[in-house]
Amino acid sequence: MINRKNKAISRVLLILLLLTTLITYWAPGFVQAETNINDLALHAVMNQYNSYQNGAAVNGGGYTDFSSYDAYILDLAGADVDTWVYNNKSLKERVLILIDATIANPNETTTDWSGNQVYAKSTKRVSQDYLAAKTLGETEKAGQLLTIIKDRQTESGYFDNNAFSDIPAFELLGRAGDIAEINTTNAINYILDNCDNTTGAWTTSWNDFQTTAQAVRALYYLKNQPGVEEEVQITIQTAIDNGVNWMKGLQKNDGSFQDTAGFDYKITDTAEVIYTLMLLEIDPSTWVNSDKSPLDYMNDDALVLVNGTFGNIGCTTSAIDAYLKLGGCVAANTVLGVAAIPNSSVIQVNGTQQFTANAYIFNGTTEDVSNSATWSTANTGIATVNSSGLVTGVAAGNTYAIAVYEGVNGSASVTVSCTDNDAPVVQVNNKTVSIAVVGKAGNLLYSPGSVQITENDEFGLTAMSVLKATGLSWRFKTGTDGFIEDIAGETNEGMNGWCGKKNSTPFWDVPKEISVSEGDKIIFWYSMNANFNGPNWDDLLSGNIIQLPIPTIAEEKIKETLNSYKDELDRLIKDTNPKKNSNISKVLNVDKKMTLEAAKALKEELHGNKVNLTKEVGKTDAALGDEEVSLLIPENALSQTKSITVKELPDNEEPEQFGMKLGSSTYEFGPSGTTFDDSITISIKIALTEDLDIENLSPAWYDEQSKQWITIPGVIDYSTGLVVFRIDHFTKFAIIELPKATKVLTRISFQDVDDNIAWAKDAIEILAGKGIIKGTSEGIFEPQRSISRAEFVKLLITALQLEKDEYKNGLFSDVDSSNWFAASVASAYSNKYVSGYSDGTFKPENNISRNEVASIFHQIEGTANSINDANMVFHDWDSIPAWASNGVKYVYKQGLMKGYEDGTFKGINPLSRAEAAVVVYKYLNTVSKI
Repeated sequence: MINRKNKAISRVLLILLLLTTLITYWAPGFVQAETNINDLALHAVMNQYNSYQNGAAVNGGGYTDFSSYDAYILDLAGADVDTWVYNNKSLKERVLILIDATIANPNETTTDWSGNQVYAKSTKRVSQDYLAAKTLGETEKAGQLLTIIKDRQTESGYFDNNAFSDIPAFELLGRAGDIAEINTTNAINYILDNCDNTTGAWTTSWNDFQTTAQAVRALYYLKNQPGVEEEVQITIQTAIDNGVNWMKGLQKNDGSFQDTAGFDYKITDTAEVIYTLMLLEIDPSTWVNSDKSPLDYMNDDALVLVNGTFGNIGCTTSAIDAYLKLGGCVAANTVLGVAAIPNSSVIQVNGTQQFTANAYIFNGTTEDVSNSATWSTANTGIATVNSSGLVTGVAAGNTYAIAVYEGVNGSASVTVSCTDNDAPVVQVNNKTVSIAVVGKAGNLLYSPGSVQITENDEFGLTAMSVLKATGLSWRFKTGTDGFIEDIAGETNEGMNGWCGKKNSTPFWDVPKEISVSEGDKIIFWYSMNANFNGPNWDDLLSGNIIQLPIPTIAEEKIKETLNSYKDELDRLIKDTNPKKNSNISKVLNVDKKMTLEAAKALKEELHGNKVNLTKEVGKTDAALGDEEVSLLIPENALSQTKSITVKELPDNEEPEQFGMKLGSSTYEFGPSGTTFDDSITISIKIALTEDLDIENLSPAWYDEQSKQWITIPGVIDYSTGLVVFRIDHFTKFAIIELPKATKVLTRISFQDVDDNIAWAKDAIEILAGKGIIKGTSEGIFEPQRSISRAEFVKLLITALQLEKDEYKNGLFSDVDSSNWFAASVASAYSNKYVSGYSDGTFKPENNISRNEVASIFHQIEGTANSINDANMVFHDWDSIPAWASNGVKYVYKQGLMKGYEDGTFKGINPLSRAEAAVVVYKYLNTVSKI
């Protein structure tokens, strides 16, 4: 039995407010396809063909495997997927196997991440199967699939009670022209109920880009169905407009689109926009950011030139879909593949073998192009071939016969043996080796792939032969014996330059001296960090830009940079009384402050870098660092040699202090507790972004005993973002943002709130001093006791200084107006901070969970921007329910709640009274109410 909620659907009468952005409508056919759209569509189809020929799985899952939906889009493009054959089975056959499995067991269930029983094949998946079956001419199978879909719909409108499956299913039915086959009224209500009325996006639990686009299209299909009243049509149109405007706000500078969290692929979200706008008869070229429209992105940037792909299989399907919508087409006579037949042959010296060449055409036909193809052999010393494909053996060995027709090639292996059985056989040792080449910016100059080399190549069976086989340009350094100076136009500079690794081990010899074997993996990368051992092969397979670490800096450069601030630091420290004003900072280059764009770019660069430095330092002066953190130790500051380390701490290990906000990462300098006979100089680079109160920044060190950040005088350079300071010992360091004003706060202490819970002491005593929280009896707080829903709601309403509403009996069956918490519950409910249970109760005595508290604070203050870039590090993230996910993201990003030492959030755990005080205190600090 499928576990579903019984939710009453009421008609939608409230019209959503129209957003103010102008939408330009146009007549069908207005957008003219650019001249290269046909070429791009062809390129995308060719990529899919090659992926299938290279053995990509057909299992209906993920972006990296083929699904029925991929076959559907290929069929729309005109491809005959019944002729796409790999290992004697066509793509159509494999898709039909998926479809048959769905039909055979439509009610098969599995357990999802939350423990609920759900369909093993979601209705989204079934709808994709339906679309494919219908398009591929499988009428009987299509009818069976449509019946499965119809039988799954409930009175509440949904199929799976999962908007991320249900809404795409509605859209797919609309695309198929069969939306009327289901209950359209219930479908409309369900879709509208899942819209976030604040933003106009879908869903209410997570503003998802693709789901929003699909919801807009589904509503478009549903709007004019028979029986839809005019009032409901107006509501639908308003929801469509709001959803469209929300999507428009996420356009990137290159004209593309991507969800705020960056989870989606740009090309997929951009294709969703194009399809949606074309359906709504809105001209996509009118959606412009920085003079770039989505058409510009699809024309200029969607194809990744360095590897000639649009990304994985799912991304390529999105590309084909978009190009088709923009008027692109693939010529029916396009050649997809060429095969040299037979695929292998053994001949003797002076013997011959006639090869033929077959071309596989886009429309499904096969042509003999033996006399039209251009023939060659990989090694003419082994065998030659004439213009019609006749191969003649020259000397014993192995080679390949290659046929090229209309830019597409096919090959067959040729083995030549001696005519004299006693004569020695000159066996050419062919090897297939994988290679990737990563440029200076982390871009793939050669995407991970295989090349073939032989021992007869110029450099033999070596890494240099592998590089040469890629076709990339390269150059040896003049006067050296094989030292690579340049690959693909990227030239060594100073200490930065080309490095290589074989399998997982870097090699330091010249590539022509590095022998390779069958199946080896070679990576060349442009290194700017001597401590970096190169990217991993598995990481490169994604085709994404690789984040290379920020390079370490030579000692002399560090000394030069930090010494340039010496005079300013000397004057600052001389004029500073550390007992009174240790938080004084000197600001430099205010008139040359970095631009907002530069700050944003620096922030991304710093975020991608993880500082981890080590160096042996003795009595002589020394320096170490990278572009983020650097350290200068003067001569004789240490009495003995030590291994100096600098490590950037992950977010969940950063120390906290009430009223203090971190303006940088936290860096642990070690060995911890090391003291110096002379002050050392440290620099930390920060991005001066809008969210920082720059005037209140200060360097600080963390006192492990008092659990306090101690500010230090420092110099802040507005042009570079460098914060430079001096210190005489090692601990944790960071740049902190000080409160705008120091307030004298009244405190109330409790007998059971002592140093054993020092982490909550300030919060409890200060909140108690302000009358926001109270003890449970005279002098007793019970910090470790779980806080009830009633207690927390009263604490919250008091802290927010909201006027308490009059509680009217009947709001909740288990709350009476005479209860001490009733007015607070009424106020929290009217402000939509809390809600009750489906049985009409509030359960005031139940413990409130961490998930519930997180959700409440997101309801109070959260926006789409407030959860952007929230990098969830919790090991139990998958166990957090959808309704709480935005809340957890919000409280984590805002620093209101963190996880446990084991890396979990434990959302179902009850919140203790001490934890409740801390999270409320932190929130009040963020909004400057305490």
